[in-house]
Amino acid sequence: MAQLEKRKAIILNTLLEREDYITAQQLAAIAGASVRTIKSDIAALNKLVENCGVQIRSVPNRGYRLEQGEDADLSELSLMMDDSELRRFYKVPQDANERIYYLIRKLLVVDYPLETGELADEIYVSEPTVVRDLQKARIILAKRNLKLVMEKKGNVRLEGSELNKRLAISEFFFHNEKHIGKEENVFRDGLNRQEVEGIRIILRLVCREFSIVLSDASLSNLVIHVFIALTRYRFYNFIEADEALQAEYRDAVEYAAAKRLTEALEEAYDFVIPDDEVIYYAMHLRVKRIYDEIPLTDQERVRINQCISQCFWEIYEEYGVDFSQDQELRHYLYQHIPLMIIRLKNHMSFRYPQVLDKPSSYLFSIKLTYIVADVIGRFYQVGVNAQEFEYLAIYFCFALLKSRSGKRICIGVYNGGGRAETVMYFNAVRGAFLEEDYEVRIVDYGDLFQRERGTVDICVSTCSLEEPSGAEVVMIRDRTYIQEIRRAIYRHKTRSLDWVAYFPPGCVTPCLKGREPAKILRNLRDILAERDIFPAEGPEEPGFECLEVGNGVILVQDPGHRCRKGFFFLGVLERPVIWDMEVAKILVMADTADRRDPDLQTLCYILSKWMTNCKGEDIMEKQWDDREWMRFMSEPMED
Repeated sequence: MAQLEKRKAIILNTLLEREDYITAQQLAAIAGASVRTIKSDIAALNKLVENCGVQIRSVPNRGYRLEQGEDADLSELSLMMDDSELRRFYKVPQDANERIYYLIRKLLVVDYPLETGELADEIYVSEPTVVRDLQKARIILAKRNLKLVMEKKGNVRLEGSELNKRLAISEFFFHNEKHIGKEENVFRDGLNRQEVEGIRIILRLVCREFSIVLSDASLSNLVIHVFIALTRYRFYNFIEADEALQAEYRDAVEYAAAKRLTEALEEAYDFVIPDDEVIYYAMHLRVKRIYDEIPLTDQERVRINQCISQCFWEIYEEYGVDFSQDQELRHYLYQHIPLMIIRLKNHMSFRYPQVLDKPSSYLFSIKLTYIVADVIGRFYQVGVNAQEFEYLAIYFCFALLKSRSGKRICIGVYNGGGRAETVMYFNAVRGAFLEEDYEVRIVDYGDLFQRERGTVDICVSTCSLEEPSGAEVVMIRDRTYIQEIRRAIYRHKTRSLDWVAYFPPGCVTPCLKGREPAKILRNLRDILAERDIFPAEGPEEPGFECLEVGNGVILVQDPGHRCRKGFFFLGVLERPVIWDMEVAKILVMADTADRRDPDLQTLCYILSKWMTNCKGEDIMEKQWDDREWMRFMSEPMED
């Protein structure tokens, strides 16, 4: 029996593996074809498989399903499909976003032009589809200082320095699981535990000899970069260091350590490593090592302190938050910024997903960090990228938490039952809530009603109580009382917010249009202008800043403070779009007319709680009206 062509084999195999219905749209996404083509293929398949005792049944509003008769012969069907071809298909990308990252990885692996027609055959799509995907890949690669060149003959190649290629390889093959992919390649399949441990041992010995201290995360990151370099050597790809860079490092201890490292690698892996590679390893050692004291000249010390003071002053002017007396934060920034500048100027920023995992949990500090990034950019003529931005935001998040440590929420466990029972619940509540943020104590009737009002914020009780002034009562009815306390805390922290003012009808756009970030942001600007929030006149580009905060959510910031009044906006994209490092599904934006307004921190808290718990794909499926969205945003979430 003749074998089916690839697309029909994929459709038939998908139907064989599913017991429920599947729509033409879903099959189109899997097979990389139009809905019309899928329907045509299914009609043709039905004629081919009827002799095997099976039929592809179509049900309106449900889709397709393979139904087997009593005389069905599935062995005949298997002969029609090439198993090896199917196995290869399921290793290639299954949607547009996966295809774009697949093409990026493909371009990073090879050192010769690729034909778009061959790429189309490789990933089971048409050549025009590949060309569209490559246009989006070009934007992503440009942010990594790499240039995707598309030639008239249908060839495509990647241009850029070897340093930038290696940094991109580390991101798209190792550091971001969403980008790694399923296909076989020289980096994914070449790394084994024995080689990793060998590189790690060499690095530890070298660092110990030259008294260079690396954190475990920095050491693991450097192991990956050494492995990438060793793999690139096999194809004669080497770093080129200019004279200025060589002069900067020649007399440094990091250079001596890097020289010893290259000698050990040459001996272990039988390579001849050029001198410029020594500079490459020295740069990594300098920006990754832990210093007791950053080596700075007197002029550099004055400059970094002026930069930090300017950051603190501008934050106070804009947001009314005073860090001027926070010596611990100043020390952290003094240690961090000089090395950050070196990383930025040499395009050597790196991202630790285990550290920078939940930026949605510190949104207000992100707003402050936009000011810090702007000041640093003015002082040192550099652009602070997303990775370094998030590190700075973490420092300010810790500083904010520390500044609030004296404003603890008081949780009172009411002594209304037996003494043992009260102590039991007191210990359970105290164990669930950190002392840095909460004061948990046993209270009696006098604490709640006879003494100074407002000393207890949340009262936990096993018996019915009249509502104390300023306190919410959480009844202990079952084992869910801890969760109920967390929801009460959320209500307590958001009680002063005017929900109607910030979440009016129309604050949610259920289908924000646009196929690429710039167009989406222009559409956002137009929506805000229609609501008299943002000026209608002005530059074509609105000047918004964006940050990926996880779960498919993009936080939009207005650094120029052109928005005229306090507002909240949530836009569900009409389709998922690759933003920078992740696939975006939702845009959120929130601001107040006066950024010193305490409402801004409350809004950021609400958004942080919501974004930490939301899933973009779930939100995209919801077809809610304004009232449903309002209820969803305002319902208590666990703190």
